[in-house]
Amino acid sequence: MLIYNYASYQARPASFIPLIGPLVGGADVQTSMVWFQFGPDGTLTNYTAQNSATGSANNLAAPSTPQTPAQPAKVP
Repeated sequence: MLIYNYASYQARPASFIPLIGPLVGGADVQTSMVWFQFGPDGTLTNYTAQNSATGSANNLAAPSTPQTPAQPAKVP
């Protein structure tokens, strides 16, 4: 099996604004991964590809997420 993995990280331009950049900036990440599977004779028998893209924002640019209410715990 052969695995190829690629990742690209890009800071958002707002991250470079003096003084407020850390408050409003963020980053974007894109990844790609491919798995190659070979037979005993060396020929390609199967492959799988996966792509993903995520973004993160800092402080003021980050969306507010509601807190999860406390869940009751099971007592044995």
